[in-house]
Amino acid sequence: MRPARAGSLIPWSHCDSRTAGDLLSEQTELQIADLDVASARGAIAGAVLHTPVVRCADVQRLAGTATVLKAECLQTTGSFKLRGALNKLAALGDDARAGVVTASAGNHGRALAYAACARGVPCDVFMPADAAVLKVAGIEELGARVHTTGTSVDEALEQASAFALRTGATFVHPF
Repeated sequence: MRPARAGSLIPWSHCDSRTAGDLLSEQTELQIADLDVASARGAIAGAVLHTPVVRCADVQRLAGTATVLKAECLQTTGSFKLRGALNKLAALGDDARAGVVTASAGNHGRALAYAACARGVPCDVFMPADAAVLKVAGIEELGARVHTTGTSVDEALEQASAFALRTGATFVHPF
């Protein structure tokens, strides 16, 4: 079989499904403290799906190194961003009580809206005026208030930051 070209799809039949623990145990060096991992695990427990991890020979060949893929597109919110949003809200603790605010074109906003809803925290998401209708609707369905403004995420970031200063909500940066 020929190696896949960069950007081409790789059939799942060329990937073997492994657990995250199996793949982590093969790592020779971890740069994240065990305490950080344990804290994050506790913050996301019960709120995220355990998504599969796959090793794909074709991607490894292209990358020239061991490569694994985590299928976070299967996550409740459709991306990996939910893990970070839940962890951030847990780290904020009572500081998030007045609400959280962010700017996003979609994935981060949806993740923060989900996490805020799960924690009973008000959430405002600033999005570019031309944001995808389905992304806006998905965020609103989670109970967040969506503010469409400007023509870019950068302009939405400026508005979200100003909103946080005006209202006392905690600004959660999307990057």
